[in-house]
Amino acid sequence: MNPIDRQITWDHSRGWCAACGNRLGDQGVVHHRVLKGMGGKKGARAAGEFYDRPPITEVIHDRCHKWIHQHPARAKETGHIVPFWADVSEVPTTVIDELRRAA
Repeated sequence: MNPIDRQITWDHSRGWCAACGNRLGDQGVVHHRVLKGMGGKKGARAAGEFYDRPPITEVIHDRCHKWIHQHPARAKETGHIVPFWADVSEVPTTVIDELRRAA
């Protein structure tokens, strides 16, 4: 990810984790809601979107990132994993209650 796209994603977060809803501090990582392994980059190009920018990317804590990948079904329910064929701008994200409580 290039530095400009990374900064755009961080600015979009306004310092809050998209997964748990808590302050990020300097502990955030960039998460791609449309996973590369699920055709994300190819799908984004086809839709004329930037793969490394919001709404495809979000900043979350590292522990939240791990949780999302360990619980893909729940992550899909909350919009943190989106199928490559979906219009990601139409899929809202919600705070994951299990992560909010764990913070």
